[in-house]
Amino acid sequence: MSELYLAAALYYSNRFGEAETAEARERLFRWAYALRVNQTRVLFRSVDNLARLSGAESAFWLIRNTSSPTELRRLTPRALEPISDRDPELVTLLSGLESA
Repeated sequence: MSELYLAAALYYSNRFGEAETAEARERLFRWAYALRVNQTRVLFRSVDNLARLSGAESAFWLIRNTSSPTELRRLTPRALEPISDRDPELVTLLSGLESA
């Protein structure tokens, strides 16, 4: 997930520069790491599938197809559905980002 987050953050900064980067980083972090919370094992294929989504579920799609950095607010990461108590700190962090 770290590579997915970093790739999305780099793509965002290449496209929009420094505009609203703090908010974008939080949204992209939550989008990328929600996969870790929602699945028992995260394989390369799962990360690849998330990156290839289209519409408001994909950070890459939104960054590519919008003209304003504020459009990233339409990013709708999957709901957090923790499958275990494996990463309670991550769940807490991502839940806090969701409500912000």
